[in-house]
Amino acid sequence: VDESDVTIFHQNFDETLNRLDDLETELTTLKTSCNDEEVLFFNIIKLKISTKKDQVVKLLINSMKSESLTTFEIQASIKSLLKLNLTDIAKLLLLNNRTSHINSLITKVEESSRLKGTKSISDYIVEVSIVRIQNIKSSIQLYKSLFEETPSNLSYLVEWGVEEIHKHINLLKESLHNVKLPKSTLQDSILIIHRQVHQLKQAGLDVEYLFDEFYRSIDTE
Repeated sequence: VDESDVTIFHQNFDETLNRLDDLETELTTLKTSCNDEEVLFFNIIKLKISTKKDQVVKLLINSMKSESLTTFEIQASIKSLLKLNLTDIAKLLLLNNRTSHINSLITKVEESSRLKGTKSISDYIVEVSIVRIQNIKSSIQLYKSLFEETPSNLSYLVEWGVEEIHKHINLLKESLHNVKLPKSTLQDSILIIHRQVHQLKQAGLDVEYLFDEFYRSIDTE
């Protein structure tokens, strides 16, 4: 059991869990032919295995808080959680991680816009829309590659996606508060945003109705 400390230290969680599972299977097989004293010893080892798995879970949860994880690192962490039968925790951590990542990207767009000072409001709403929607789309694809497409799993994903879109539309409304756009500019912006929304629909999240309501709320000159 203690040998797993090395793989845990190097954050090779998949190998760690495979070794612990193999050891647990071996113990279960041997336990049937043991005396009482040996059974006690085996129970102590099983307790150590459980403790090591708990340690792995804590490390996985902490690692998923990082916004800069690569797709490969995310996949590896989620697969390890699924191996531990922690599906609900895995779903929550994945989508929370993607929300944090998206928020970070939106903040960078906002900072860039303020620094340049020349970006028009129409350019800004188009840019933040592309950033958020493309990342929602990639998050949906990543989620579907990791979880079975059961009604429960898909419902959880849709709820997350719709919430992200609601937040985005609120951001756009705040950005356009007391702003009047020329009709031609509005039409160009809507066309670009609509293409993004259509791609999102093809990925499995239909939020066109939410954007239709938003388009109608924009003031034009």
